[in-house]
Amino acid sequence: MNKAQRKKDDHAHDRRYDQHQKSAKRTEKNIQEACNFISKNPYKKQQNKI
Repeated sequence: MNKAQRKKDDHAHDRRYDQHQKSAKRTEKNIQEACNFISKNPYKKQQNKI
């Protein structure tokens, strides 16, 4: 679990659902950016599976 995921989890346990949703959206955006980077880079695309 990375730092962003832990923070999202902490927000949920603290019943700060608005912050939980913001953290979830940031995490989703970061994952999408990483997937896009890997899929556009021929070397990375050969070295990684998503």
